[in-house]
Amino acid sequence: MSRNLYVPDNLNLDSLIENNFPAIGEAIHYGITKDNLAYIIDLIVRKREFYKKINSWEFINLKAAYLKNILGDDYVNCIKFLKENGIIECDGIIKKGEKSLGYRIALPFRGSNILEVEPSFDIKQKLNRFRLKELDANPVLKSLYASRTHLIQTLKSEAFSIDIKSAFRELETNYKTKMYIRHQSKATYSGEDAAEVEAEINSAISLHKKNIEKLYTKSFEPVIDIAGQRLHSPITNMHKILRKFLTFKGEPLVSLDLKNSQPYLSLLTLNKKFYKYNNNKTLKYFDFEYYINLFHTHTPYKILDLVESLENIDDVTLYNYIEDAKNGVIYDRFLEVQPNDEFYEELRSEIKGDFFTCMFDKGYRMKFYEEFYEAYKLPFQLFEALKSVKGKYFKYKNGEKVDMGHGRLAVLLQRIESNLILDEICKKIYRTDKNIPLITVHDSIATLSQYKDFVKKTIEEELTEVIGFPPRIKEENWIP
Repeated sequence: MSRNLYVPDNLNLDSLIENNFPAIGEAIHYGITKDNLAYIIDLIVRKREFYKKINSWEFINLKAAYLKNILGDDYVNCIKFLKENGIIECDGIIKKGEKSLGYRIALPFRGSNILEVEPSFDIKQKLNRFRLKELDANPVLKSLYASRTHLIQTLKSEAFSIDIKSAFRELETNYKTKMYIRHQSKATYSGEDAAEVEAEINSAISLHKKNIEKLYTKSFEPVIDIAGQRLHSPITNMHKILRKFLTFKGEPLVSLDLKNSQPYLSLLTLNKKFYKYNNNKTLKYFDFEYYINLFHTHTPYKILDLVESLENIDDVTLYNYIEDAKNGVIYDRFLEVQPNDEFYEELRSEIKGDFFTCMFDKGYRMKFYEEFYEAYKLPFQLFEALKSVKGKYFKYKNGEKVDMGHGRLAVLLQRIESNLILDEICKKIYRTDKNIPLITVHDSIATLSQYKDFVKKTIEEELTEVIGFPPRIKEENWIP
């Protein structure tokens, strides 16, 4: 099933081409077609569907190889054409092996509503061909789609729906107000930045509406990414304030969410058995490529010696990390406000983002890095060692291998999460009672209230057995 392409509704690509190429066939000669232009614009716009914290004025990196896969060499002329006509802007920054050129939609197109354009048969064929190539290159991905069919069927079921009118109203009122407050609190809403902020808010609302429409009309296909093996759908892309409008057979849902899920799951990496044993639920089981890199293309002794030393060491930073991760208070440790503070959620989200950057990437750039490192020094030393593993570690994109770099630790924890939540817990529940609806949002499971206790008990039992510590689970009723 090929998706439609997203373009700003105030951009007429047909007229743009006609005004620049009066002679019939001249534009086609250069590969400048409506389809090709729409595809490039769609890549920039749609990125924000999956990365909700990206602002509309930020530049989106587009790898030339990906563009060439679909558009051939014509992508060069199309990019140039869109830039020269003020449709997109480029940051001009490229770092070999690290960063591709970044692009963003230019004002006033950036703040307009989204229009869906059906791609031509040729573009559909190319998109489908590369999707099939990705599946053929990854037999694991094929098996994951098959084993998660019951979850996908629930998402696509007519019984699972959303109150679209109320969701749209929420976007135009409470969500819009919160967005303005958010930018004002960050001192970005000034006379100079007013147009940017207005474009950001309008763009975000338009994308959310499209996401809601896809769920309401069932015009979507859930996607499993080959890196973290997570299941993505309109629910995972949906802002949390909109989930209260979701129902199953007309009944509201209750969500069971793991608190501090990534730090909690990382407790596995502090156990030497995770690296040495070849049975289920070890590094070799969760991420075979990472295991091969660690034990065959990189000397593992530094990591294994460090892990083994953890068993006999009395270290306050190790103790703090284990206790805080177990109790789900990693991010709260660094907050200076209480949960009832009006800015609590936003500040906690910022600290969570900074913590993830420190844990998974080059964290020394973050303002809280020294505080994180001081509180959890020994675990962070292990994380740095795990990120330093040399050798090729890849995810697949459009049938090609892409080096994950520092992202390898994040991907490892995502694979642990997706395996335990989707392939162990959800499957066990499904085998027990096929009538229990399960709606997953990465590290959380939503179900009907009458099944809540059973689902929660299953989560606790399965995770305690694997991680060694019981998880902290946050219950949230999705009620308007």
